[in-house]
Amino acid sequence: MSDNSVSSENDKPSLKRYQALIAITFGHAAKHLYNGAFRTLLMPEIKFGFGLNSAQYGILGTISSTSWWIFTMIGGYFGDRFPHRAGRMIAISLAGMGAGYFIVGVMPTYILLIPAFLLIGAGPSFFHPPALGELSRLFPDKRGFAVSMHGFGANIGEVVGPLIVGYLLSNLLDWQEILKWSILPALGSALLILLMVPSRARKPSKDNKKFTYFLDLRAALKNPLLVMLIIALATKSFSDGAVGYFIPVYLREDPLLLFTPNEVAYLFVISHILGAIIQPLIGYASDRIGWKIILVGGMFTIMFSTMLIGLSSVIVEFSIVKDIGVSLIHLIVFAILIWGSLHFSLHHTFIGASLDVSGEESQSTVVSLVYGAGILALISPYLFGLIIDSFGYYITFIIAGIFLFIPTGILASLKFPVKR
Repeated sequence: MSDNSVSSENDKPSLKRYQALIAITFGHAAKHLYNGAFRTLLMPEIKFGFGLNSAQYGILGTISSTSWWIFTMIGGYFGDRFPHRAGRMIAISLAGMGAGYFIVGVMPTYILLIPAFLLIGAGPSFFHPPALGELSRLFPDKRGFAVSMHGFGANIGEVVGPLIVGYLLSNLLDWQEILKWSILPALGSALLILLMVPSRARKPSKDNKKFTYFLDLRAALKNPLLVMLIIALATKSFSDGAVGYFIPVYLREDPLLLFTPNEVAYLFVISHILGAIIQPLIGYASDRIGWKIILVGGMFTIMFSTMLIGLSSVIVEFSIVKDIGVSLIHLIVFAILIWGSLHFSLHHTFIGASLDVSGEESQSTVVSLVYGAGILALISPYLFGLIIDSFGYYITFIIAGIFLFIPTGILASLKFPVKR
């Protein structure tokens, strides 16, 4: 009887960590349900509804990204200072996200949209540092698996979100009404996180010191391998500003394509279904064979797909391509499926690798530093918007693809610890 009791008690920490993993994965899915639908379907509707050029559209992305970056760094501070309150911070993030979308939905003019987009960036950004920090603390023996499940949730959200919003746009509501109603499921998700990831007793640690975060940040930056990973991710994020923000609009606007909202949704849904399949496999592979081959191979593939989008109009003119019946749409769809299936998977591989090489301490600080690497992406939506207004989409995607040679080369030069 006593043996069974002891066994039951020993099982509780394991059960609780998997409960937290399920809850955080669900919360991440909810977050990306909004994110996927907003960037894929609702952002183009905002551009068309207010009659914006690409630079004006890019400004909205830059403002949102700037707010996102600032609050990610703040989230890292709070995530490591109050790790026992991770669930509460995640819930605040989800509730704030819903409030931000609601406010954007009621804004009547472009000028008022600009400050509203500060909230669009702030809410979701506060999610990652406490969530990934908590998972890293709970799964020190299975970080690749835990982080990949977190990414799996993102892919699920990116699949479900466009389908729901595509249906609503086509049959029931306009984009503003959708944003207004979005506050309700966001609040419901926040409540679920509060229930499944409860606060726990605070353990005495150096996290009680007010300036620990900044000391940990400085210590992390003394790790040369981590710094090079951050630089590689930062340069990748600059390219993401072109592809992530402008592909949905390009598909809708290009006279040779003219995708409907539902067609855009289906394309991105398929890419994220592929990503949801790939993500756990990448997590398993990274735990088995190491980070380098996964990161380099993934980055090269994303670079290839981005370049293919930009060069597709030239490639289809080759006689051999015409002879086999490959059209512009075929190439574009193929390239976007590759890019979309690897985008989140590779990003979470960066996170897992960074957590692994940083050691056991200050996991939320490291996560905020990884997401803070997106600082180069702050200005890229506006810059690429200017390029599109002057030279068109194809040149823009070619430039974005060329830029990816930098992170690919950096990753290829790194030496990671051998997996045992």
